[in-house]
Parts: sequence; C-alpha cells; structure tokens
Amino acid sequence: MQKYLAVLLLLIWSCSLKAIDNYQITKTTPSDVYEKLYIINQEIKILKQFFHVTAQVKPSNITTELYPRHMWQKTYEVLVKINLLREKYGLPYIAVSSREPRKAPPPIIVYEQMLRILTEIKIIKYAFNIPNIEFPVQKFTNIKVVDSFNFISNISAELDLLLGKSLTPSFVFAQAMRISEDINAILDVLDITNDSIPPPKDTNTTPQESYETAQKLMTEVARLQRMTGVNGIEFKELRPEKITPGDVFSMTGILLAELQTIKAYLGLKHALTPVARRYTGIVPADVEQVLGWCVRKVQLIESIN
Repeated sequence: MQKYLAVLLLLIWSCSLKAIDNYQITKTTPSDVYEKLYIINQEIKILKQFFHVTAQVKPSNITTELYPRHMWQKTYEVLVKINLLREKYGLPYIAVSSREPRKAPPPIIVYEQMLRILTEIKIIKYAFNIPNIEFPVQKFTNIKVVDSFNFISNISAELDLLLGKSLTPSFVFAQAMRISEDINAILDVLDITNDSIPPPKDTNTTPQESYETAQKLMTEVARLQRMTGVNGIEFKELRPEKITPGDVFSMTGILLAELQTIKAYLGLKHALTPVARRYTGIVPADVEQVLGWCVRKVQLIESIN
C-alpha cells in the first residue's frame, strides 16, 4: 500500500510540474514581453536623465516577420551593451550567457531575458544610489514579435547614447568567431572534413562590405534551412540605409539565431554557442575574413539527411 501511495504521489508531483511548465510556456506571449520592454524603456529614460543624456534615437521600423529566436539574440545585444555600461562606470564585466538550441523556442525564453535586463539595470541604479520607481503596469494586446523587435532595437540605440559609442569591430569579430564555432559543430556532426581556407584579407574593407558578406552567409544558412524544413525570414528587409559596425553586429545576431535551428534539427541540443571572447585592435577586414571563411565552410554542406 505504501509503495502504491509513493508511486501515486510521484505521478501527481510530475504532472503538477508539467502543468506548471505548460502554463508558463502557453501563457507567455509577445504582449507580455512588450510589457516588460515598456518598463525597461522607462528605466533607460531614468538612466539618461541621471547621466544628462538628451539625444534621441530614430525609431526602428522593420516590418518583416520575425520569431522569438531573433528577439532573444537582440536581448543578447542589449545585455552586451549593459555590460559595457557596467565596465564604463567601474563595475566588473560579466559574460553574457548562451542558450540551448531549439527549432522554435517559445516566447518565455525572451521574457526571461527581459527579467535579466531589468535586474542588470537595477544593479547599475543601486551602484549610483538612483531611487527605484515602481512603474504602473501597462497592458498591451495583439503584439507581434516584430513589434517587440523594433522596441528593443530602439532600446539598444538608447544604450549607444548612454555609452557615447556603438559596438566596435572587435565586438563584431567576437560574434563572427561564435558563428564560426557553431558552423564547425555542424560540420563535425555531419562528418564533413573542413578543407576550406580563409579568403585573403583586404585591409580596405568597410563595415558595409562586412555586412554584404554576412548577407551571403545568411543566404547559405537559408539554403540549409530549406533542407531541414525550418522557416527562415526575409533577412534582406533588415538592411539599414547606412551600415555601421553595430549593424553588422545585429546581423551576426540574426545569423546565430538561424544557426540554432540547424543545430536543433541535427540534435546538437547541448552544443551551446561559446561565450564571446574579448578582442582588441580588430578592423572590419578581420570581421569580413572570418565571415567569408564561414561562407566557404557552409558551402561544403551539400545535403542534410
């Protein structure tokens, strides 16, 4: 009898955990994410006031369909910039985490990142003795992922104003190296020998040319997505009018988001993208060379079974 009761209690406990899990996943929507973005934006306004930053950003207006995986990568970008803000004011730099590859991650993974961003902002406010304010909850409905993406893109630009600069080629290079490691993991599981070599480095390369190479790589990754039946995106619509290193960084985030779908399809559940290393003295030519090599490596993949 005791054994029966123990088994019954275990079943009830496991079902409860599953119910909680499903509740969180199904009840977290892009609208919930947008509500947190609204609070983050209010917190950024307080930081701008405190640091006497009066400049304004030009609102982002992307219209293409996006998925939670793209939002997650944009939150990664924001956390990188918050880290730089920490460093600027004497707080220790903290590595930004990676995540487990999934074909179609749910909105809750983005909501988690919202909470992390809010926590990091509160830490900065605490360090400067900035009073904490409880903002009234603003409810939003019918929000799409692209709406949140535009909002967080504006927040990312606001952080550039707080930093007094945007991301440099050194940070873009770190992203390119992470992309390279993901591609290496894909080649390994497909048992493809990488006999490619890096393209020659052109010292006159500009951020725009690095961006063009990133788009070539996106075309190749989209080819792999078609092989695996994964929904890609109209990435060419993401192209800004004037390319900066920060724009190339954003494009590498989109690339990393798309590569996670391929890794998930291939069962590389535990092959997390490596934490970004810190580099100095990097120029656009270095970025373009690594991305160009990534193009050559992906072109080695002719089929995915």
